[in-house]
Amino acid sequence: MVNIVENWAKIEGIVKDISDNTDLKGYKTVVIMLTTSKEVPTYPNLAKIDEGNLIKVNIPEADYQTINPEVNKAFKGTVRKAPKQVYFLK
Repeated sequence: MVNIVENWAKIEGIVKDISDNTDLKGYKTVVIMLTTSKEVPTYPNLAKIDEGNLIKVNIPEADYQTINPEVNKAFKGTVRKAPKQVYFLK
């Protein structure tokens, strides 16, 4: 069993790829080269360990349309980390 820790981080990075999420209906997956992560008060920052690596951020399609990320462009957002280097946008 995997213990789940409630966590949030403000991240910045560069979008490297965008695709439909084949496992989560209604989500897009955005691959980001994570450059920095900052704490959200009262929550642990589990993204800190992934700085300098590619991460996958799952974004609901409704939020995706608002954010409109583009490959090779900057990305900023607040995320929570799930198991296996997978993140979800707040």
